[in-house]
Amino acid sequence: MKFLILFLFFSSAAVLYAQESVWIEVDGSCVVANITPEEARERAIINARNEAIKQAVGVQVSEDISRSVTEEMVNEQSTIYDNFSKLSRSTSFGKIIKEEPLLKDEITLAGSTPIYNVRIKALVVKDEGNPDYAFEVKINMDKDVFFCRESKSSDEIKFNIWASKDCYIYLFNLMANDSVQLIIPNQYISNNNKYISGEEVQGFEKELRNNNVTFSASLPPGRDRVTEALYVVALKEKIDFYSGNDEIDETGIITTSKAAMTDIQNWLMKIPRDMRTEQLKAFQIKRIK
Repeated sequence: MKFLILFLFFSSAAVLYAQESVWIEVDGSCVVANITPEEARERAIINARNEAIKQAVGVQVSEDISRSVTEEMVNEQSTIYDNFSKLSRSTSFGKIIKEEPLLKDEITLAGSTPIYNVRIKALVVKDEGNPDYAFEVKINMDKDVFFCRESKSSDEIKFNIWASKDCYIYLFNLMANDSVQLIIPNQYISNNNKYISGEEVQGFEKELRNNNVTFSASLPPGRDRVTEALYVVALKEKIDFYSGNDEIDETGIITTSKAAMTDIQNWLMKIPRDMRTEQLKAFQIKRIK
């Protein structure tokens, strides 16, 4: 997704409490059937991450997001796949904030069936507090496939955000070029990411329109189809996202997904669960003439 504003606003994060963490070493595996070895490796890593959280905090991790993206990405280059899995590995009770590969990946055979095996070391932190199940945020889109056209204008990616309570909105674009961009707030609406429940048009939506900001479908060079995502975080209090990572380029985009996911996870882990809610919405962009 191409965002037409080039310079983003990142404000200082509030000083919040630290949480106890533990390193876990785990194995993960995936059967190489109807998928490429690269995709099998990615799924094996996801399985290892889920197991790390289970061992650290004693619960099963939801795999809904990673499963749906896997189905969409079969036989596609999945540059952004790991972005989705890092967000989907969250649980009500724990998250992984760092990880390291251990040993060399290997493919073994169970009879005649190849199995991809990995081993990782993960730093798991317990997510304190109880969620507010009445606090929800959703990204609404009229479709989930957009077209990038060579001969005329590409599709505009339209969406709106709904929340069940007054809150502050932070919206990220997980792009297929392995970068992540904060699109709400930005330089045009840096002090107006407040969402007021019941208002038909939010203040930040008005400012985007007044500044003629649009979102258009685009593709990285050499790609005819990609999966991207919008990721929204709603907070009951204004606790701005801040990235001090040196991989931010001159446009304000975090240029590698690994750096961005680390920054986002660390930010979320400092916010009590009853103060936040989040949703990830995946969509596809396809090239047509």
